[in-house]
Amino acid sequence: HKDSVEMVAFCPNDRWMMSASTDGNVHVYDSMLHRVRVTLKHPLAVTAAKIRVSMPDPNPDPNLNLNHPGSHPQGTHARVICVTGCADGYIRVWDALQGILLHKLHG
Repeated sequence: HKDSVEMVAFCPNDRWMMSASTDGNVHVYDSMLHRVRVTLKHPLAVTAAKIRVSMPDPNPDPNLNLNHPGSHPQGTHARVICVTGCADGYIRVWDALQGILLHKLHG
């Protein structure tokens, strides 16, 4: 990060970790490989973030963009989701391993 780290979190499986910064970036780390897996870019400071592993929903909300290219096939793999809060007033839901924005909600 190029600025203050405001939050860190990890998944219960201890493999995936993340750090959120006022530089507008969230780094998702693979603790087994000891490297940044992906960087989630935001226009302003990231003030809140949470990461978790979740199984794919067999009945997904049609309003969420969960069937984007590069997503895990439904029902085959767990998905790592990161939810972030940004100083721009938006909450973003990310596929944390692909770095793909799934949904953007105005706070």
